[in-house]
Amino acid sequence: MTLYTEKITRGQFSNISFYAGIEAFYTMGFEIIEVEDLKYLDISQDNIFFGSIDFVQNALRKLNIEIPGHNDYPTCLKKYFGRKITESTINRISNNPELWNVFVKPKD
Repeated sequence: MTLYTEKITRGQFSNISFYAGIEAFYTMGFEIIEVEDLKYLDISQDNIFFGSIDFVQNALRKLNIEIPGHNDYPTCLKKYFGRKITESTINRISNNPELWNVFVKPKD
């Protein structure tokens, strides 16, 4: 099988998890091809795509596969979150000191 991986900088990986993933596929006997752009490649659904979110989504689009929406916090895992998760705005939180001391991240 073939694994297409996003070429970032030759010989470098974006993080240790990326490196470990590539090594695992290599150990399993995959042909690993580094690419900068999928635009001109003849790819199939049998291929595996390993890289950034953009890279994988571009592969899915090229294969006419619908990209699912984000689901960072699945309801079925709520008991493991370890904190209350709510939707708000940065303006509301920053203007209300009683809401401070919270973890904030963008919704989209």
